[in-house]
Amino acid sequence: FHLLRSFLPGMKAKREGWIFPVLSMAAREAFPGWSGYCASKWALDGMITALRAELAGSGLRITSLFPGATDTAIWDDLPGSWNRGAMVPAREIARAVGFALDGDPASLVEEIKIGPAGGAL
Repeated sequence: FHLLRSFLPGMKAKREGWIFPVLSMAAREAFPGWSGYCASKWALDGMITALRAELAGSGLRITSLFPGATDTAIWDDLPGSWNRGAMVPAREIARAVGFALDGDPASLVEEIKIGPAGGAL
Protein backbone atom coordinates (compact mmCIF):
# COMPACT_ATOMS: atom_id res chain seq x y z
CA PHE A 1 0.00 0.00 0.00
CA HIS A 2 2.69 2.49 1.00
CA LEU A 3 4.88 1.53 -1.95
CA LEU A 4 1.99 2.03 -4.36
CA ARG A 5 1.13 5.38 -2.76
CA SER A 6 4.69 6.54 -3.29
CA PHE A 7 5.18 5.69 -6.96
CA LEU A 8 1.65 5.75 -8.41
CA PRO A 9 1.43 9.54 -8.82
CA GLY A 10 4.53 9.55 -11.05
CA MET A 11 3.26 6.62 -13.07
CA LYS A 12 -0.12 8.30 -13.52
CA ALA A 13 1.56 11.51 -14.68
CA LYS A 14 3.53 9.55 -17.33
CA ARG A 15 0.40 7.56 -18.25
CA GLU A 16 2.43 4.40 -18.54
CA GLY A 17 3.82 1.63 -16.40
CA TRP A 18 3.25 -1.89 -15.25
CA ILE A 19 2.82 -3.14 -11.70
CA PHE A 20 3.42 -6.80 -10.82
CA PRO A 21 2.30 -7.32 -7.21
CA VAL A 22 3.42 -10.65 -5.76
CA LEU A 23 0.43 -11.88 -3.78
CA SER A 24 0.94 -15.61 -3.05
CA MET A 25 -1.52 -18.49 -3.30
CA ALA A 26 -2.41 -17.53 0.28
CA ALA A 27 -4.52 -14.75 -1.25
CA ARG A 28 -6.84 -17.41 -2.64
CA GLU A 29 -6.40 -20.43 -0.37
CA ALA A 30 -6.58 -20.87 3.40
CA PHE A 31 -3.53 -22.34 5.11
CA PRO A 32 -4.08 -23.53 8.70
CA GLY A 33 -1.78 -21.77 11.15
CA TRP A 34 -1.18 -18.90 8.73
CA SER A 35 -4.34 -16.84 9.27
CA GLY A 36 -2.55 -13.50 9.67
CA TYR A 37 -0.50 -14.07 6.51
CA CYS A 38 -3.56 -15.20 4.54
CA ALA A 39 -5.59 -12.22 5.75
CA SER A 40 -2.91 -9.78 4.61
CA LYS A 41 -2.69 -11.41 1.18
CA TRP A 42 -6.49 -11.53 0.72
CA ALA A 43 -6.64 -7.83 1.60
CA LEU A 44 -3.86 -7.03 -0.85
CA ASP A 45 -5.67 -8.96 -3.59
CA GLY A 46 -8.81 -6.90 -2.96
CA MET A 47 -6.87 -3.65 -3.03
CA ILE A 48 -5.09 -4.57 -6.27
CA THR A 49 -8.34 -5.69 -7.93
CA ALA A 50 -9.98 -2.38 -7.03
CA LEU A 51 -6.91 -0.43 -8.13
CA ARG A 52 -6.91 -2.22 -11.51
CA ALA A 53 -10.52 -1.04 -12.03
CA GLU A 54 -9.65 2.50 -10.90
CA LEU A 55 -6.73 2.67 -13.35
CA ALA A 56 -8.65 1.37 -16.37
CA GLY A 57 -7.90 3.59 -19.35
CA SER A 58 -5.04 5.36 -17.57
CA GLY A 59 -2.22 3.66 -19.48
CA LEU A 60 -1.14 1.78 -16.34
CA ARG A 61 -1.32 -2.00 -16.15
CA ILE A 62 -1.44 -4.42 -13.25
CA THR A 63 -0.72 -8.13 -13.46
CA SER A 64 -1.14 -9.92 -10.14
CA LEU A 65 1.17 -12.85 -9.44
CA PHE A 66 -0.09 -15.75 -7.34
CA PRO A 67 2.92 -18.02 -6.92
CA GLY A 68 2.67 -21.26 -5.02
CA ALA A 69 5.59 -22.69 -3.10
CA THR A 70 8.61 -21.22 -4.86
CA ASP A 71 12.16 -22.34 -4.18
CA THR A 72 13.67 -19.22 -2.60
CA ALA A 73 15.69 -18.50 0.53
CA ILE A 74 12.51 -17.67 2.50
CA TRP A 75 12.17 -21.40 3.25
CA ASP A 76 15.59 -21.51 4.95
CA ASP A 77 14.26 -20.10 8.22
CA LEU A 78 10.71 -21.49 8.25
CA PRO A 79 10.00 -24.30 10.68
CA GLY A 80 9.09 -27.62 9.17
CA SER A 81 10.36 -29.93 6.51
CA TRP A 82 9.97 -28.63 2.96
CA ASN A 83 10.62 -30.50 -0.28
CA ARG A 84 12.44 -27.73 -2.12
CA GLY A 85 12.87 -29.94 -5.18
CA ALA A 86 9.08 -30.07 -5.64
CA MET A 87 8.74 -26.27 -5.52
CA VAL A 88 8.48 -23.92 -8.48
CA PRO A 89 11.92 -22.66 -9.51
CA ALA A 90 12.09 -18.87 -9.11
CA ARG A 91 13.11 -18.55 -12.77
CA GLU A 92 9.63 -19.81 -13.74
CA ILE A 93 8.01 -16.87 -11.98
CA ALA A 94 10.32 -14.58 -13.96
CA ARG A 95 9.34 -16.37 -17.20
CA ALA A 96 5.65 -15.83 -16.40
CA VAL A 97 6.29 -12.10 -15.96
CA GLY A 98 8.14 -12.09 -19.28
CA PHE A 99 5.14 -13.76 -20.93
CA ALA A 100 2.83 -10.99 -19.72
CA LEU A 101 5.25 -8.26 -20.76
CA ASP A 102 5.63 -9.77 -24.23
CA GLY A 103 1.89 -9.83 -24.94
CA ASP A 104 0.01 -7.75 -27.47
CA PRO A 105 -0.51 -4.22 -26.07
CA ALA A 106 -4.22 -4.56 -26.90
CA SER A 107 -4.54 -7.29 -24.26
CA LEU A 108 -3.73 -7.60 -20.58
CA VAL A 109 -2.86 -10.65 -18.54
CA GLU A 110 -4.54 -9.61 -15.28
CA GLU A 111 -3.49 -12.57 -13.13
CA ILE A 112 -0.88 -15.31 -13.19
CA LYS A 113 -1.36 -18.28 -10.90
CA ILE A 114 1.62 -20.63 -10.94
CA GLY A 115 2.33 -23.50 -8.60
CA PRO A 116 4.21 -26.76 -8.28
CA ALA A 117 3.26 -29.36 -10.91
CA GLY A 118 2.51 -31.89 -8.18
CA GLY A 119 0.03 -29.61 -6.43
CA ALA A 120 0.28 -27.53 -3.26
CA LEU A 121 2.96 -28.65 -0.83
